[in-house]
Amino acid sequence: MKVFLFALGRTELERQIRQAIDDPAVSQYYSIPHCLLPVGGKPCITWLWNELVRNNLADSTYLVTDARSVGHLQRWADHAGVNRSNILIVGRAEDERQRDSCLEAMQLIAGTKLDSANGDDALFLDADLIFDYEVWKKASWSSIFANTPSPNSVAIAQTSEGELSTMLLQSSHVPMVMRLSGAATTKFTDLLLDPPVNSASSADMNQYILFVSRLSKVHPVTFLPAHIDGQIFWEWSKTDLYSYRSYWASYSPTEAPELAALKATIDQKHRSPVVKRAYARIGLVGNPSDGYFGKTISVQISDFWAEAMLIPNADPSDEAITLFNHSMSETFTYPSLSALEHIISKEGFYGASRLIKACLKVFVQHCKANNFSLVRRGFRIVYESCIPRQVGLAGSSAFITAIFKAIMTYNELTPTEIPKPIQANLILQAEKDELSIQAGLQDRVIQVYGGAVYMDFDRKLMDSRGYGEYTPIDIDLLPKDLFIAYIAHVKDSGKMHVPVRQRWENGDVEVIEAMHKFASFAESSKSALERRDYRLLASLMNQNFDLRRRLFTDVALGKPSISMIETARSFGFAAKFTGSGGCIVGLWAGERDGEDAQRCTWTQFGKMRTELQRQGSVVCLVHPK
Repeated sequence: MKVFLFALGRTELERQIRQAIDDPAVSQYYSIPHCLLPVGGKPCITWLWNELVRNNLADSTYLVTDARSVGHLQRWADHAGVNRSNILIVGRAEDERQRDSCLEAMQLIAGTKLDSANGDDALFLDADLIFDYEVWKKASWSSIFANTPSPNSVAIAQTSEGELSTMLLQSSHVPMVMRLSGAATTKFTDLLLDPPVNSASSADMNQYILFVSRLSKVHPVTFLPAHIDGQIFWEWSKTDLYSYRSYWASYSPTEAPELAALKATIDQKHRSPVVKRAYARIGLVGNPSDGYFGKTISVQISDFWAEAMLIPNADPSDEAITLFNHSMSETFTYPSLSALEHIISKEGFYGASRLIKACLKVFVQHCKANNFSLVRRGFRIVYESCIPRQVGLAGSSAFITAIFKAIMTYNELTPTEIPKPIQANLILQAEKDELSIQAGLQDRVIQVYGGAVYMDFDRKLMDSRGYGEYTPIDIDLLPKDLFIAYIAHVKDSGKMHVPVRQRWENGDVEVIEAMHKFASFAESSKSALERRDYRLLASLMNQNFDLRRRLFTDVALGKPSISMIETARSFGFAAKFTGSGGCIVGLWAGERDGEDAQRCTWTQFGKMRTELQRQGSVVCLVHPK
């Protein structure tokens, strides 16, 4: 049997933790996914995981999560002995438990992990279900672990007598518990991979209700009660912070906190922190000429972000600055020596604190040089990022940009005092001058301006004033089928810019002409967008990558990244790198007019997505912001 544990979106408890972040006892839980919050001294998911181990299901268990939680779950998986390859990633990050993410997750599972022909046994569970042997036994839920379920059956939870639980549509109220076997699994897979489900309307509520009802009508259903003796044990999935601290955290023999003191902390009036986000970006066309006085078009997308929160100190006279240690961005405590070695080997020696310090240093120096007064009251900084790492989505610059925006707002500075082009320059200065990180302006410009921007880094402009000409583009002009695909578990990004940079500085004619050509692609793409000529845009994107491939060579670009490009193109899509490699951006390159063309587009997208997922990539449509 294959087991799939779902950890998607953010719960009410997680939101309340964010709101109570200025309580030191609560801040330790900031950004931690619901399933990893401690219950009885262990991460919630560990209790369920131990039961799966006891039932010899560990090797066939998969964690299904989104970009916001994957880093935390990877850390937990390393400690628990779970193979990272058993973590399945739904493309975008979610602030709430959205139904379209559940649907995408099911499609990912159906396309890559279930054998439709043999009718695999499959068990679907919310990762944050608290496993308690006696309670589960009393509720008859333990039967879902049985090795020999009823043939061709479906077992799910229900909310009341005779009412079929929409366990995916209402997963914040009723736990997801579904066991499939035999022909039920085959039908489940066929329904999910049916072309209508792989359409633009796949996130529509009615589409999914139809799917659930179709499945339940075909096969017999065994109902599992969600209520036990009048108590809803499964309310954990929507519990609040007070209930968590006073009950759930000490559900096992751990002593509960003093309730009166806890309530006083929860009920106090919280100061409003300054919260700013910077989003991932895709280099649509023209890159990498931005680092060579060229031209590019870049697009900011809302699907992934870095967030910074500045919390004023309680005492207005307290000028102290505190950087909260964030478990995903900087780690000082490890489960063991082996875990320390493993994590450092995967993620390197440097954390986020150096980025924050460099950003704050550059900001203060700029304010002093321009006689801007600074707020003396100190603050604490907490931060998080769900931008996939090392795949060319500008995660590092987003981190610094979020901090820079937050510190500007905290000190009541606006673009009048620090114009947007100067903001981008200062953010680059923090990385390039303070930390010796090789970078260009494109990422910082788009993350400061937002939306879509045509950038001209003309040498005369750059030499005379230090920044280029940045022209916003209406995001409504962008094609609606833009997607990205990125490598789920990066091993080698293949990024090698040094030889090309050196050749350019040495006056190599081939490199210089190539950079001019990249810039011309951006110029032509801007005109194509204004005319909504998406077939021309697709052609220019393909030409952009082909030229880059000739210039940098396959060895530098990396086989996994090139494979994603070739796969996308084999299904009729144009594709190029979003940045240096590890992530591609694409759109349909064929005919677009008419219902048949639209149906073909989305059918091909579904097929391409499944094939890329089988190769180990994460795929999602993007949402410009």
